[in-house]
Amino acid sequence: MNKTNINYRMPKAPQWINSKKQDTIVVILLLSCLVFVIPFTNSAFGQESLRLSYIYGNIHPHNSLITPLVKEPVKGFTVGYTWKNHRGGEWRRYFNYPNHGISYNYMSYGNPEILGNSHSLLYYLQFSFLPKRKFFDAGIIEYTGIGYFEKKYDPANNPENQAISTHFNIGATIRFYARVRIKPVYIEYSSGLNHFSNALIKSPNLGINVKNRSITVGYEFEDLPVRKKAPETDGNIKSRHECWIYGATGIKEIQGMENKNYFPVNASLNYSYRTSAVNKMGIGLDFVYDPSIEDYAYLNYNYTGEPSLNFRYGISLHNEFILGRAGIFASYGLNLQMNEYYTRQRYYKAGVKVYFNNLIGVVLLRAIPLFRADLLEFGIGYRIAPKSKKQ
Repeated sequence: MNKTNINYRMPKAPQWINSKKQDTIVVILLLSCLVFVIPFTNSAFGQESLRLSYIYGNIHPHNSLITPLVKEPVKGFTVGYTWKNHRGGEWRRYFNYPNHGISYNYMSYGNPEILGNSHSLLYYLQFSFLPKRKFFDAGIIEYTGIGYFEKKYDPANNPENQAISTHFNIGATIRFYARVRIKPVYIEYSSGLNHFSNALIKSPNLGINVKNRSITVGYEFEDLPVRKKAPETDGNIKSRHECWIYGATGIKEIQGMENKNYFPVNASLNYSYRTSAVNKMGIGLDFVYDPSIEDYAYLNYNYTGEPSLNFRYGISLHNEFILGRAGIFASYGLNLQMNEYYTRQRYYKAGVKVYFNNLIGVVLLRAIPLFRADLLEFGIGYRIAPKSKKQ
């Protein structure tokens, strides 16, 4: 691919983000916030809070086409709000009372002409490793949501951006954190990995991975929840055994045929066993029809039309964590066909289920074994379980 001159240059990001000389000012401002609010605090320490984070890091070149895009360090900030204790009070007691909330995230990728900046709205869950965290806390925090990128791939004006080809992308971040609390203010340091991509809705889609660290100052508005022992069983559980079925579909492109859309279809039959009030484990049979696979094989692997590649079926094991009316699940499977074009038999699924009594809404991320073709799917399902037993 011949490189073309890029005539368009996006406006510069805020100078306090891009200036190395002013990085220390951000830290000083965060610490100043702490000093300012301490005289107005009382003996409370709590869950509902506001948090402000300064983020700095570097793009991880996970592909050779990403390496030329790495210029200056990645910098940004996050503003977050943690919801009140009574939000999700039933399920939170099973997971050591995690905090959860919503945040806005801004990131500048150190290459404004090609990568630009991103703005994202993310939901986060913070899980503590410690049973008591009055003064010190450590754990893991995960962010998931939607991000908007100001710059994307364009064959004429921005051909070097092989990472991002749509303005809107899926974002996920995982960080390990350590926190010191000075009632009701806390200072937090965290380190982790951030990822953005569009799940092959449009190609090219190598995505951006950023190894990052953050410094956070937060202010908590309410006391920690009164800890109660979580019951081993839940009176609302219909049965420990259930069967469920769902169908899902999405849209994708493959590199080399960017103007052609594909609509894969996924159907799954599953059995789950309720191991506790907040956990299910089970086995499933999956059927996938993905019309993009044979076209990709034609372009890249000298495929001649035989054998058929688009339809596959496999068996999988899954686990699900119950968070009220929602469930977070992951599945690991093995396809039952084998031929020279499939590089791996394994496949993976991860997603969210939302329960409306026995109806299920499904948002699913899928990775099939041929060429790691990721896909975002939306679907609907139904579960079958025996009637409630008297307690």
